[in-house]
Amino acid sequence: MTACKPVLACLAALLSSAVLAQDTPAIELAAPATATIVIDGQDVLVEIAPDGASNPIVDPAVAAELGLKGGFVDGIHLVGRTRIKADSSLERVDFGDGKAKKRRVFWFDRPYGTVAQGRVSPYALPHSVITYRLRGTVAGEHEIVLPLFSHNRGGLYTKLLVGDDYVPTYFTFDRAETMVTAAAGALLSEKFAGRMAGEARPMTLELAVERPVRAMVFAQPVMLGALPLANLVVRTQDTGSTADIPDDERDPNEIVVTAGKGKPMHRLFVGPDSLAACSTLTFDKQAEEIRLSCLPA
Repeated sequence: MTACKPVLACLAALLSSAVLAQDTPAIELAAPATATIVIDGQDVLVEIAPDGASNPIVDPAVAAELGLKGGFVDGIHLVGRTRIKADSSLERVDFGDGKAKKRRVFWFDRPYGTVAQGRVSPYALPHSVITYRLRGTVAGEHEIVLPLFSHNRGGLYTKLLVGDDYVPTYFTFDRAETMVTAAAGALLSEKFAGRMAGEARPMTLELAVERPVRAMVFAQPVMLGALPLANLVVRTQDTGSTADIPDDERDPNEIVVTAGKGKPMHRLFVGPDSLAACSTLTFDKQAEEIRLSCLPA
């Protein structure tokens, strides 16, 4: 992690020139990473977030400054059962290769995050290989290779296999913990002998939405390929239900509230605590691989 302060000024200076290099197929970024993209001829500082959407999301103040007007295509972002509407419009966006192309830009009624003026996935960058530098490389590290999947709206992810099912798995720098939705937590609990422990506590997610989470502990290590996951928490008010997860704190007379309408959402977000043994996180879009360089568990 960089020690430069203020963070935005430091990373913007570091990354804007790197991203703008047109003849470089690979790029290395700090973590978290920001860069300047150009929307309709104006510079916008955005976070290059590993769990970001493929289309740029900008703060409402930026949308107003750019004069963006919502069109016929709206977006909906779901945080559990909370639905938040986004406006969108087609604008000319240059992601650093000097080729401004029409891309759909989204904005909500509030900032998506707090790191920059917007956010986008490395999926959108012109580079085929994007590496996040987590810390310095040390002797004894080995490479962990995971399959890379992409979505033209949903960004870059991998899959954690759970029997015949799987959990779409994203990497994030938004919080130290590795967080699972309620439905995904139930799957992991069954496979890895997990249970909830401790009291619920609030966690602030994207778009300033708060959700209660509880710690999960497992009798067997939860592995993403060869990467052990640490400090797992589960969202307890979500689509899906935590009713099937054993609970150290549950009163046998307690009524367990399950989600009403809505398809259960299986998602897992790997946070920095699970990457403490790793020096780099690489997305290779051409090879369709996610590679981590880590010390053995």
